[in-house]
Amino acid sequence: MNRKIQLSVWHVLLAALVVLSIQNHLGSATAKLAYSDFKELLQAGKIEDVALSDTDIVGTVRTEGIETLLLRETVEMLKSGGESSRRFSTVRLDDPQLVAQLRLQTSALWGARRTAGSCPFSRRYCGSRSSSGSGSSQRAA
Repeated sequence: MNRKIQLSVWHVLLAALVVLSIQNHLGSATAKLAYSDFKELLQAGKIEDVALSDTDIVGTVRTEGIETLLLRETVEMLKSGGESSRRFSTVRLDDPQLVAQLRLQTSALWGARRTAGSCPFSRRYCGSRSSSGSGSSQRAA
């Protein structure tokens, strides 16, 4: 009986480690960019889609051809998944021309209002940070 209980405890610990490892991997799937790097990528036409809140910008960046735009460490971080595009997030600064630039340079622009304790974006961007989606969002025209 004791051996069965010990074996069960080890199974639970192993399962917990696996779950934590998966959460850590998924949580790091969104690259954190400096605002200046985001603007550089936007100017170069590398931003595919963007969602804006009052405080955050999240979206997808095309990673091919970014080697001449950013520091080597940033390029390596963005290309670490080996995919042609990567999700990113950055803080939103007071930039009066940002929305106009985004409308010209991206294929999809979304806006969202943050409510207390929620992620205003879809699960695609928030992952485990997302609550039940209590933030409202709308597509910019």
